[in-house]
Amino acid sequence: MNKILNEFLNSHSFTNDPKTGFYGKLNGFQISGSVNQMTGSTCTVNVHLNEDAAEKVAAWVEENKKNYGILNPVYTTNSVSCMINPPFGLVKKYIAFMEDITAFLKDVTAADCCPFCGETLEGSEDIRLVGTYGRMFHAHEHCFDEYTEQVKSGEIKEAQAPNNTLRGLLGAIIGSLAGCIIWALMFLFTDYFVVIVAFLISMGAAFMWGKFGGKNNKTKIAVVWAVSIIMMMLTMLASYLIFVAVNVDGNVFDNFIYNLQVTPSFRSLVIVDTLISFVFIIVANVYMTINVLKTQKLESQTLIKY
Repeated sequence: MNKILNEFLNSHSFTNDPKTGFYGKLNGFQISGSVNQMTGSTCTVNVHLNEDAAEKVAAWVEENKKNYGILNPVYTTNSVSCMINPPFGLVKKYIAFMEDITAFLKDVTAADCCPFCGETLEGSEDIRLVGTYGRMFHAHEHCFDEYTEQVKSGEIKEAQAPNNTLRGLLGAIIGSLAGCIIWALMFLFTDYFVVIVAFLISMGAAFMWGKFGGKNNKTKIAVVWAVSIIMMMLTMLASYLIFVAVNVDGNVFDNFIYNLQVTPSFRSLVIVDTLISFVFIIVANVYMTINVLKTQKLESQTLIKY
């Protein structure tokens, strides 16, 4: 771990493990996190937030995203979690974020409290070191047990909810169309490097799958892969046929096949565009797959008592 951060954590009596991360208190608020330039640095303030406090904290975080290099903030009733990845000065920005957000929290919520119920931990015999999603903090044990039951109940309801596969499929097709149209228009009317637009087909399919009610599960992965590849193939074929129809008289499809066979420049255009477009499709789909698989780990499986 970075020497500056290590000295900072030690000076504030944090428990620090270079492999698993750290946890402790700063300005009376519980913080847990880890710093890794390669895999991403996370920082979570484990604090009880009512609706008003949550709105104020969210506004502060959004206002200061650039100052600290904040990415993907997540707000719950018991935590504020962020990735801290500024372009320069990671450790100094990370420390500044911890100091500044805990100083801000003093004005919006109480310190030294159970993140679940908001009641003070001081003097309680029901305190337990617990964890969720790898972060560690102290809370009332009975509050943690209640939270665990709520999480498990919610996961059961989610598992029993309909998959809405057909609606999700329709959304994926509609979402992919936007990327398809852009790809076709750029191919036919511009000289820009059109193939990089291919990733929009996959991203559009994934986005609209969710908007149409499809569940964020492995079915989504299979559908988005299939839809994006099929729609890409149809778009490219339609674009090439239109290109041939505009430039050559006669049967369009026969002329397309003929030009593939006898015109090296046209054949190279089709091959190169196809290969590179599918590279971008695959990259986008791999990214989507990783994100979906990350969500498949149930929160109940991360809830731990130490």
